[in-house]
Amino acid sequence: MPPPGSVAGQRRAREAQTKAKKSLISELGLAEGIDPRVAEAVFSRTLAPIYSVRGPGAFGQTRKLTQQETAERFTKGYQAELAKIGQPQIAEAMAAGSDPRTIEALTSKLVSTYTTPKLKGRGHRSEQARKIRREKAIAEQTQDLKGVLASDAARQASLVGIRRAREKAVEQATVGMTRKRGKASLLSSQAGGAGFFQRYFG
Repeated sequence: MPPPGSVAGQRRAREAQTKAKKSLISELGLAEGIDPRVAEAVFSRTLAPIYSVRGPGAFGQTRKLTQQETAERFTKGYQAELAKIGQPQIAEAMAAGSDPRTIEALTSKLVSTYTTPKLKGRGHRSEQARKIRREKAIAEQTQDLKGVLASDAARQASLVGIRRAREKAVEQATVGMTRKRGKASLLSSQAGGAGFFQRYFG
């Protein structure tokens, strides 16, 4: 087996992490009901599950996490990435009955912004500084898109009353036509209908 620092060792470690993430996501049902593009985008940004933690201090002992603790930590990290990309707003708009075309277009933009945000200013050498810069860019550039989805979802609530009023009006009109009065009564009675027209024109 190659040493951990080798290229082969690093590749195997990445493969193991990918497998562990896929397994937990499937086991916990974290990607159910989520647009595949969103699920794919957040997958690479979600940290691999942690199975043990080291206590405070340089000589802190390592403690193995329980299965529940591992699941809770991973779920929290996965949901944090979903929040960054705008999944809560997408789900809210879908539940409210927003136009699917609007949701589709905004989801595409959110995924694109999340995966390739436009970074401003000069780059930084440290990995931590680059991560902070990227997170800030995502938060700023997805804000307007999330706002549009939230506004559209809120507007749907006010349209529910209008839709119900229209449905009620149509229902009342239909009931009025089926009651045995006037022409409707004549056409629906035993003496009416086709027999009536045969006698009338005969």
